[in-house]
Amino acid sequence: MNVLAIAGSLRAASINAAFCRAAARLAPPGVSIAVHPGLGTLPLFNPDLEAAPPRAVVDFRGEVGNADALLIASPEHAHAISGVMKNALDCAVPGAPRSGIIDALNTLIDKAFADRFAAEWIEAWNAHDLDAVLAHYDDDFEMSSPFIVHFDADPSGRLRGKARVAAYWEKALGLHPELHFELVSVLTGVDSITVCYKGVRGRAVAEVFQFAPDRKVVRAFAHYAG
Repeated sequence: MNVLAIAGSLRAASINAAFCRAAARLAPPGVSIAVHPGLGTLPLFNPDLEAAPPRAVVDFRGEVGNADALLIASPEHAHAISGVMKNALDCAVPGAPRSGIIDALNTLIDKAFADRFAAEWIEAWNAHDLDAVLAHYDDDFEMSSPFIVHFDADPSGRLRGKARVAAYWEKALGLHPELHFELVSVLTGVDSITVCYKGVRGRAVAEVFQFAPDRKVVRAFAHYAG
């Protein structure tokens, strides 16, 4: 397996760069880790240059596309990956050779998307607008919740498809016409986010949403306190 290690820091004494070099030295048999020399040569991503991308961008896309996997080590800046790493991902995705690596990069969730999704989702629920809620989901998404069992919707606690979930949610709204959610926090992952909120009667809820590359929810998992 050929792995490309990329550090998201330009500091000469970067801990993230040191981590990448250490990973290359300690790679097990059968795994080759090449450490990218640094992202400082990449220009700021500019879609207007896509017809004739700069040489540094072309070379970087080739390296990413030829790798079997990426090892990304990035510091946290402003509650997200570093700006230099975000720019590198922007440069890598548009014209890179298609691969599982690029598909994975396309699913990376950033804080702006996570916050926007959570705000729109909470607003739709508080308006009791199920069409607006369901607009965030893939047609064949799967919902998991202990209340699916409680409401006799399915003994497995899981429902698949918008029609079945919509029927379950309509029943829930009928039983709780006062339903109002209060957003507490939003956590981001690679292709998922967790929305923490106060639900019916102030009960603490954490709901995990997994997204497809088109940013539609394909799986959702609700967790309740108590």
